Amino acid sequence: MDLEKFISLVTNRGLYFSCPCQFDDPYEGHYTKSQIEAFSEIFEKSLNDSLAFRNQLAENLISALNEVNDKEAEEKVKSFMDFTDDNHKKVIATAQEATKISSLKFGVNCWHKSEYESEAMWKLYSSSGQGIAIESTNIQLADSISSKIRIGSVRYCDFDNEKIEKGHQDYGLFQKRKSFEHEKEFRATILLQHEGIGMLVSCNLDVLINNIYLSPNSKPHVRDDIENLCKKLDLNKPVIRSSLFDKPNYGIKITAL
Repeated sequence: MDLEKFISLVTNRGLYFSCPCQFDDPYEGHYTKSQIEAFSEIFEKSLNDSLAFRNQLAENLISALNEVNDKEAEEKVKSFMDFTDDNHKKVIATAQEATKISSLKFGVNCWHKSEYESEAMWKLYSSSGQGIAIESTNIQLADSISSKIRIGSVRYCDFDNEKIEKGHQDYGLFQKRKSFEHEKEFRATILLQHEGIGMLVSCNLDVLINNIYLSPNSKPHVRDDIENLCKKLDLNKPVIRSSLFDKPNYGIKITAL
């Protein structure tokens, strides 16, 4: 994260869950082509079965009403038919917009999952040398937030050609295109209080944070500044300047005979 986001994190003692509708990736919250096709097939069959049942029921009712010559009741049945037709159109429209719902209703907090530092991540989030990374684990992330969240690794796939992986639950906000695979993203998601608007979620930083890492390009005084800030906020965590770009401290050793 950049310095501004870190200051927000430690002063508010909360993680910010962004609304993915504001992300650059237009596929956020979307499903693969094969998933959409499967959903469409299931939905269409269910809708057709529902319409067939309704039509048969209405036909039987009208036939029975004709026998007793109840024109008023017959008109009510026809009105019911028109009403259900309108409802089915609304259901279809809602289904077609379903892929956008998760991008509006849920907030996302993003992490990079790896055993090692990533030079690419430092470049993306620390171009000015002001970047900061906090180290944690998936268990600590879950334990640090009392609100109901869902966490998991992002699955990277070919949205146009990949077949449905049976038994896989990480769809929607937990899948992205392979073009983003370098991110090795791990996510937490939460239901937003207001659609389309991200929110700050209280977090126990003492549980969440193991270490605080500074960009390998950070100036020497930055460490002192961050340590002083953490001290004032009673956050007692190690502040470490990344050694990613430090010169090797070992070489060939020769002992003369």
